Amino acid sequence: MKKRKADWLRAIGVATSAGMTLLVMILAGLYLGHLADDRLATAPLGLAAGGIVGAVVGIWSVITQIGTML
Repeated sequence: MKKRKADWLRAIGVATSAGMTLLVMILAGLYLGHLADDRLATAPLGLAAGGIVGAVVGIWSVITQIGTML
């Protein structure tokens, strides 16, 4: 019984960690894109590029993180 509970808690921990990693990476990309827009006066382009780059880096990070945890 304890083994099943430990597996369940580990799965929740992995899912929570992956979700937070993805969220933080996307938000960081959006923030950096917004800063680039302010400095370069390229209103929507930096934000869009930052969001896309943040999502790609976040997905790559989650895949790497899950691969090392399993």
